[in-house]
Amino acid sequence: MEDPNEDIIKPGQVCFGTCGYTDQSLLKCGRFYPATAKTSLDRLKFYSNTYPCVEIDTSTYAIPTSEITQRWAASTTPPFKLHVKAFGLFTAGSVSIASLPVHVRSMLPPHISSSSSHIKESDLPKAALDACWSAFQNCLQTLYHSEKLGIIIFQFHITFKPSTANLNKIITIRTQRLAAKYKMVVEFRCRYWFTVPEWSTRLETALGAHGIAIISSDELQHETFQKYKDQIGLPPGQVQKILPICNIITNRDWHYIRLHRRHGGTRERTLTREEVSAWGERLSYLGQHINGPIYFLVGTDWEDVPMKNIDALNQVLPVHQRVEWKKMMMVAMRRNNAAGGGGGGMFKYLLSNNNKTTGGKDGGSVKRRQGIYAADDDEEEKQQVKDAHPTSQVDYDVEDQKQQQQQQQQQQQQQKKKKPKGIAKYFLSSSSLNTKT
Repeated sequence: MEDPNEDIIKPGQVCFGTCGYTDQSLLKCGRFYPATAKTSLDRLKFYSNTYPCVEIDTSTYAIPTSEITQRWAASTTPPFKLHVKAFGLFTAGSVSIASLPVHVRSMLPPHISSSSSHIKESDLPKAALDACWSAFQNCLQTLYHSEKLGIIIFQFHITFKPSTANLNKIITIRTQRLAAKYKMVVEFRCRYWFTVPEWSTRLETALGAHGIAIISSDELQHETFQKYKDQIGLPPGQVQKILPICNIITNRDWHYIRLHRRHGGTRERTLTREEVSAWGERLSYLGQHINGPIYFLVGTDWEDVPMKNIDALNQVLPVHQRVEWKKMMMVAMRRNNAAGGGGGGMFKYLLSNNNKTTGGKDGGSVKRRQGIYAADDDEEEKQQVKDAHPTSQVDYDVEDQKQQQQQQQQQQQQQKKKKPKGIAKYFLSSSSLNTKT
């Protein structure tokens, strides 16, 4: 099944989103969601009209039911994507028994279910493990058929070190467990996978042969080695360092980036000018090698800091790498209407809200934030005229393609002067980003 809206995002364009959308400090600050967004689905609907994708983190801790994923799909509009993290059992090798689906718990031997709160993957009966995979793929199926499914993320802990057995585990997931129609990406918190030359070569060859992409993950060293619930910040006297960021490209159809800052408030989680500038260069570099979208998910969870970081990152992108999200939603819905898919109500909602200030305590900031992905006022007026006096979709697409081609030609001429030399295996941390407390 092909996504009819896949071509809306142009090669090398950056689709920003956040790692989750219901962080409690974000809800309490009142600077992103409007007061009318009272439920999780209300917030997802508002969020999906602002950003092109989101990462679902709750699936790590429990497999969502098909009913839940159906509600997610119904609350968003194409071409919005939900990236789903794999169930923790599949990556961590153990899981809380309480987090297993109810019908799987009933399959456990009595001596296991009564004597322990956790269970290892290796201790699960084969039928129970198969049932877990079946439940996970069923929840993905709903999103897939609604054309809302993005990438499936397999995050491996820092204890998951390079070994033949661990590499085979990844390949087995791709070839024997996860259906081929789903896009798969892996994240290695242990950097030896790509900083040790021998393993970097093996990894690139093995994953490239199966189309498994590798996440470019931006994390601080001290936070990575502290447990998530026990974050204490940078210990006195230590130097803050960004760990090497993987840049091995094993699937050129798309790329996935995750950025985390896990401790502190606004000051600690807001990216510095140097960090933003460094990412501008990395994204420009990746844009020359990727034939599809670059998904950039920000996990700097503190009030609306993720949104501010996205604002800053988007501003350093060249025009041809920016996503005009509202415009793209309108194109997708026009296509859907032409195909008899309906969706006119949401289309009218978008048009009626383009020039409204929405949001909570600082509604103006929300309007500016939405402007990242919206065309300017003149473009919005032109769009409304086109809707009132529709021309052919072909004419509309040709006009957009001409504009894109002109922008890309200008950018290519500029980049010829500073073309990167080769493909690095990972981005080294800039010395200017290392600070001492």
